[in-house]
Amino acid sequence: MPASASGSAWAISRSASSANRASFATTTTISAPVPISLGELVAGKGKFFEVLSNAKRPMIIIGQGAISGGNGVAVLAAAAKLAGAVGAVTEGWNGFAVLHTAASRVGGLDLDFVPGEGGKTAAEMLTATDVLFLLGADEMDFSGKTAGFTVYIGSHGDEGAHGADVILPGATYTEKSGTWVNTEGRVQMGNRAGFAPGDAREDWAILRALSDVLGKKLPFDLACRIAPETARRLSAFR
Repeated sequence: MPASASGSAWAISRSASSANRASFATTTTISAPVPISLGELVAGKGKFFEVLSNAKRPMIIIGQGAISGGNGVAVLAAAAKLAGAVGAVTEGWNGFAVLHTAASRVGGLDLDFVPGEGGKTAAEMLTATDVLFLLGADEMDFSGKTAGFTVYIGSHGDEGAHGADVILPGATYTEKSGTWVNTEGRVQMGNRAGFAPGDAREDWAILRALSDVLGKKLPFDLACRIAPETARRLSAFR
């Protein structure tokens, strides 16, 4: 059931092996326009609403195209409200999923790596910060960037590096051991296949060195100490 001509949002009523975690409020007020088919479902109308409501394990899957437009927040809120209404998220079953396309976005969400209260969005950071750190950030529109001193940490040297004041070369994924999260939210461990050339360093080592210089020294000196601490603090990585 497409949510829009260019987007993709489907509600299905059969079981699935896994779904991305999401949190939402079932009392969300929707003020922006949403696709009519989704709006009808949220209002409890139509035969398919009955199918979802009666399903043993209903699932709602939202594609990036449906939530990347001007009314994306409203579409996501509407889908979340629908998920609550039909019992798609219950104890022992999570049937609300968002399909992601950007590398490690799911892992970032698992780390709660999102703006806090009063924080800035990625787009706002490009125009409203005195100091901007880009950690491998290349898939953004930098044409309107007005942020101040910019530091790029990464290996590709793409768009993000072109406008940086300082480039701290990072190791590629084959040149470092680490924890990876795929688009399903599955945690995987990777081992280094080779060493980074020249002055390139693993990301954690760069951040560890910066923390020492800034007087906020991070409490680890070896990469092997990071994963256990991450797992201790976050259940998604256990």
